[in-house]
Amino acid sequence: MEQAKNKYITYTVIDFVLDENFVSWVQNPTANSDAYWMAELETNPTLQNTAAEARFAILNLKTTTKTAKPKDIEKIWKNLKIAHQNSFPAPKKKKSVYLLFPQWKAIAASVIIVISASSLFYFLNDKTITPLIPKTIAIKSDVKPGVTGAILTLGNGSKVVLDNLSSGKLANQKNTVVIKKKDELVYTQGSNAQEELNTLTTPRAHRYNLILADGTKVWLNAASSITFPTAFISKERKVVITGEAYFEVSKDPKRPFRVFANDIEVKVLGTHFNINAYQDEDNIKTTLLEGSVQLSKNGKKVFLKPGEQGQASNTGTLKIVSDVNLQAIMAWKNGTFYFQNASIQMVLKEISRWYDVTVIYEKGIPRRFFEGEIQRDLQLSVLLKTLEKSNDIHFEIEGKTIKVLH
Repeated sequence: MEQAKNKYITYTVIDFVLDENFVSWVQNPTANSDAYWMAELETNPTLQNTAAEARFAILNLKTTTKTAKPKDIEKIWKNLKIAHQNSFPAPKKKKSVYLLFPQWKAIAASVIIVISASSLFYFLNDKTITPLIPKTIAIKSDVKPGVTGAILTLGNGSKVVLDNLSSGKLANQKNTVVIKKKDELVYTQGSNAQEELNTLTTPRAHRYNLILADGTKVWLNAASSITFPTAFISKERKVVITGEAYFEVSKDPKRPFRVFANDIEVKVLGTHFNINAYQDEDNIKTTLLEGSVQLSKNGKKVFLKPGEQGQASNTGTLKIVSDVNLQAIMAWKNGTFYFQNASIQMVLKEISRWYDVTVIYEKGIPRRFFEGEIQRDLQLSVLLKTLEKSNDIHFEIEGKTIKVLH
């Protein structure tokens, strides 16, 4: 794609929306298109606002630009712009980096706007927004995002690496068949099945899905594991996890479902909940989305309602937090990072698990807070560019290490 410095000088929002090269960049960015359009907008800074508005329109159009007529695009854009202008948040006193404005999601409920590799980034500044091309971070090597993959340990101790394994039957363990279907494992319990213990482990930079023999669905985040029976033949269903997992438990009033994480026990009949039990976190957090659960720790018990989170500290306390942000809790399962007043340490802790990198603070830990949502399928350099846009923090990627320079 050749550079054409004067081609876009007279472009309006509608012109950009009808430009196939621009639309392709917004919807399916590549390294070449990133380089081309970033250079183009740096050369023509007066176009940055127009290009940002066009990108916003493209992401919200319900029809494709190839079939849309200019008058239709203009009408849709006018409505989007009005909604966008009515959705600005009030200025915040505390310095925070906005990866995107959550209020924009109200513009079109069917559209989730997240930052992509080709994003133009925004800052809140006295009720106005100004587009900014992110500055380049020091990159000695880049890191790809995490992938779908895991290691299955069978009852006989043998291990199966699932990352690039074809779909099909993996094993038959005492009349329970294990089948790999695309990116998940499915256990089917046959007649006279006997119990074997299996463990599914996701290394750092990996995640995986699992359907247990009773129909319970499990999503495993990076650096996590679940140990479970191949067949449920007793009066209770018990599993043990490390790291983070989301459960949609199959209902069975006669057989409670119990999840153990360190010294925490979660007892349910049929419900949806998330457990974060990483060793490097201060609390084990159980968040309920649907149904009800009972948490137990050292003889103490609490009951959760939907929207509540139980927090068990290392010191032995057990408390309930109401009105938690479920979108933030479930972001990892839905393919995004979601930061809500998150410190730089919290942000980089999540990033380090997903990209399997080490973080080094060269000049101490800076006091920075981040808010917003961003995709988990970006190259590490692109993700860090987004965080750098405040101009108050800078990173360097060297091998599998992130250096925080300021």
